[in-house]
Amino acid sequence: LPKVFSTEELKVETTEDEKFIIIDRVKELLKNPPANFTLFSYLDNLATRNNLKQNIDFLRPSNKQLSDEVSLEIVDLRLKAVRLGKLMPFLAKIESSEFAISIDRLTIRTEKEPGLLDVDLTCSIVRKGQ
Repeated sequence: LPKVFSTEELKVETTEDEKFIIIDRVKELLKNPPANFTLFSYLDNLATRNNLKQNIDFLRPSNKQLSDEVSLEIVDLRLKAVRLGKLMPFLAKIESSEFAISIDRLTIRTEKEPGLLDVDLTCSIVRKGQ
């Protein structure tokens, strides 16, 4: 992706092809996920597929109304005693999801047992017209 050359004002140098790629990606991110999509189920299924289901301490969904037509679907997740090698692919799949999931908060603590981590994660997704 293009490089930003100024922190005062966002200035981006791109080729024409890069501009179209960026525009297409922004359009994708602004799409509303399907009505049957829930962030809770997505994260639960993703944890299962990544062999992290046994590490889930809790998975708590909530919603926050941002305006009359826009809401934020939020899920707080705690993973216990997880190895970094299992955590990183899980986080990468969340970040690269087609549903524009945001990782809003990530706290990682070491466990007493070497190589194991406790992880608190807050993810969200914007919903329009909900």
